[in-house]
Amino acid sequence: MQSEFLYPKIADRAPPGVWEQEGSKDILERAHETAFEILSTHFPDHITPKTDTNIRDRFPILLSRDAMKPSARSKKG
Repeated sequence: MQSEFLYPKIADRAPPGVWEQEGSKDILERAHETAFEILSTHFPDHITPKTDTNIRDRFPILLSRDAMKPSARSKKG
């Protein structure tokens, strides 16, 4: 059954005693941590520089190109 069952990554399946020792984080806290981790380390690059320039020329994009790349801060983790 372990190989056929999908266990969620965010849900905590630890026994109550272990859960309490590890800080008693609820699902919302764990989801916020997971979202922060993803947003601070995932930098998709599926748009070519030329397409990016065309979009920026046509629309008032406020997010700089540099903000869409890994920074030294996000690499420290």
